[in-house]
This record gives sequence, structure tokens and C-alpha cells, in this order.
Amino acid sequence: MKPQLQRIQQFLRITGLLSLTEQVRLRVVQAKSYRDNQAFIQSNPLFAVPPAPLAYDAYGYVNWSLYHQSGQDVAKGIVKEAQPLCPKGITSVFEWGCGPGRVIRWLPELLPNAEIYGSDYNIESVTWCQQHISDVTFVQNSLLPPLLLPDNKFDLVYAISVFTHLSEEVCLQWIDELARVINKDGLLAIWTNGDKVSRNLLPNEKAQYDRGELVSRTNYSEGKKLFLSFHPPQWVQSRLFSRFKVLQHFSGFTGTSQDVWLAKLER
Repeated sequence: MKPQLQRIQQFLRITGLLSLTEQVRLRVVQAKSYRDNQAFIQSNPLFAVPPAPLAYDAYGYVNWSLYHQSGQDVAKGIVKEAQPLCPKGITSVFEWGCGPGRVIRWLPELLPNAEIYGSDYNIESVTWCQQHISDVTFVQNSLLPPLLLPDNKFDLVYAISVFTHLSEEVCLQWIDELARVINKDGLLAIWTNGDKVSRNLLPNEKAQYDRGELVSRTNYSEGKKLFLSFHPPQWVQSRLFSRFKVLQHFSGFTGTSQDVWLAKLER
């Protein structure tokens, strides 16, 4: 995002106008995507698409072709990266923050013998997923832990750009909760806003980031897409992953500029 747009967004955030602006922007992107979306629906009549507000709230766009293709690509990428790090196999998977099912809906096909669970704190997304996505168990979580799931259950837990919308205190509560539901050989995969995304920070934010401190843009409902946090790699390793061993860390996974971290608990 260009610096002047960053400043405009910051002004809207501070003045409390950002939520209203987002409502207007939703209508604009719906209108721009209308023809393409109608063509997609006609070509894919059996593919359920979520309500536009749910998609926009989760992803910032309302484009069903992108929802379809990016979800499939990310699901394949997760399985490809995770399988070599799970030598005993992947028999149970959990997506924390599944939204309206963009990625998780592909996992039953990619991991046909696995138990697959998803959760989200938006009850409308959970309800939509329950009604339209088969072979996955969906549950609701709150903004704060706990999850209504047993200890030590999952071989693979992943969270795509969920920590990116939480404060430092809440991030640290959730990393402990995710650690609780991973089994002793399980793998955790998370997406964070790292060095590439930090180029969009305002000067005072960038200075804070460069000191190794988590940066949060507040004045918005925590957990929503415009409550934004940025995570210096040193903060992730020393604070977020204080109980984990990092196995892989890279940027640019399946078209995103975010950082991806793969880690296992040190027990």
C-alpha cells in the first residue's frame, strides 16, 4: 500500500470511520466482481460460494474464481510442506481461523484418511461451513481460548493470517492453546506479517518493528482483518515460539508476501 494510502487509512482508523469505509468498499468490490462471479457460478454450479460479506471480512475480496483457485493452491502447499515433517503421517488436522472455508474445504480430497477440524470465532462463517462443506467438523471459538477440543489430538495445526489480527497478549494466549491440542509429534504452521509486509509500515511503526517489537494497528475490533499486527522474526522466535523449535521459515508461500513458519513443540 502506498504511503499516502497508509496515512489515509490511519486517519480513518483514528477517527472511527474505517468501519463505515469498509462497508462502502464491500459494495464497490462486489460491483466490480459481479460479471466474473456470475460467469464462475454458471461454470461451477455445484461449487458452493459463501455470502459476500463473509468472504470480504475474511479475505478482503469477493472474487469466486480467486477464492476457488487460491484455496486449492494453499491447501496443496500446506500438505506438500507438512507431509515430510510428519513422518508418522497426517491423520488429524485442525485449521484455527478457517473463515468461510477457502482452504479447508480441499483437505478431505488431499488427505482422505484424516480427521479434519476447523474453527472460527465468526459464528456465521462456522454455520455456513457446517451447511456447505462435508467431511469436516466445524466448531466455534471465542476471541480468547480455550478451544472446545481435546488435548494432544492433532498431527497438523495451521493458522493462515490469524495471528496477524491479534494483539500481543492474545497471540501469546493462543500459542499456548494451540500447543495444547497438538500431539507430541505434531506440526504447527502459521502465517505472520514479517519483513516483506513491514515495508508498508509508517515510519514510527517501522522503527518499533526494527527494534524487534510486535506492532499492532488498533482502533478496530480485534480479530477482524483491519486490526493488524506485524511480527518481526526475532519476536516470533523468542516470544511466540518460545516453546517451539522452528523447522522452516520462508516468505512468499503460494502468492503471499507473508512469512510462513513451521515448528514443533520442544517437550
